[in-house]
Amino acid sequence: MGRFWLVALLGVVGCGSSDKDSSPQAAAGSAAAGAAAAGSAGKTSGGGSATGAAGDTSGDAGEAPSGGRDRGGSSSGGGSGSGGSDTGSGGTTNGPGWVSTLISLPEAPRVDLNISQTTADKVSFTYSVYAKFAIMREQWDGCTKHQLADCWYYECPSGSYPVGTADDKPQTAGGSVTVENERLIETLALASDHYTGQGTDAFWPLTGDTIYFENHGSKPLFRLEAQSPPTVWLKTLNGQSPDQLTMLDRGQGAKLTWEAEGEGTAFFSIYSYTGVNVAAVCTFDAAAGSGTLPAAVLGHLDPGSEYHLTMRGDRRASTTADGFAIEATLYGYGRDDRKATFVLQ
Repeated sequence: MGRFWLVALLGVVGCGSSDKDSSPQAAAGSAAAGAAAAGSAGKTSGGGSATGAAGDTSGDAGEAPSGGRDRGGSSSGGGSGSGGSDTGSGGTTNGPGWVSTLISLPEAPRVDLNISQTTADKVSFTYSVYAKFAIMREQWDGCTKHQLADCWYYECPSGSYPVGTADDKPQTAGGSVTVENERLIETLALASDHYTGQGTDAFWPLTGDTIYFENHGSKPLFRLEAQSPPTVWLKTLNGQSPDQLTMLDRGQGAKLTWEAEGEGTAFFSIYSYTGVNVAAVCTFDAAAGSGTLPAAVLGHLDPGSEYHLTMRGDRRASTTADGFAIEATLYGYGRDDRKATFVLQ
């Protein structure tokens, strides 16, 4: 699609960009970019070596509308997960067991890739794909992540790069971006400053599949291999159906039950687009079927009436090519609760 230009971003990613880690803006039918689980080995063609390291299951949180970035779920205690590392000074600030990390992921040439699949009944499927090329900060740059075991929350002061903030400048991309497996291939369409695609097929079966992301015809040239994530259906939250949830007491924490198909990481997040404590996140073994976001973590979020939740299967893969850090996030939703709101008190 012609030549590829990059425009430096001066702001943060939000609507219309990919969101990788806990927050919610995802519109129906668009990809929510986010969280980290084990990433699969990546490989590249046409320049660039594959790193594809497995990402660990604790890290960021957020999701964006129209497919945005949602760096949710990789890197525990500031360690690296697939697709980038959260670096900064460590140290406890909340008492025994807590690790606090200042996240430093400054502007650099990056490619964000995301594919999300939703199936409520295991029969009907929808998927959406998102890709963005830019010089940008990574999500949560400048925020502090406070982690307790496999759960954490973020504090994001002025000047940081949390979920839910808008891009200040658009950018254009070039080349031909595709996402494929043995049965399907989706060639993404350029929509202003990003690529998108969607469909009503099962892009991957619930038993799992290998997915390939590729850009050709313009740098960065790459072919990245990833494994599909598990699909996770949230069943109850503190004994209630998610459909009935109107209020959550921070002092109770969040006790979850879920159903999952496939192996890997289940990612759960409660988040808001307002305030400085923007997300509380936990990652679980999808096969466990139950888990808790403790009150010690949830209690650090500000009370309010515009909170959202998300639960999904999560997986990542990463590589580098032609000077770009390239990360793919893959989400498996059994149900899409991201548009619902509730009161956190």
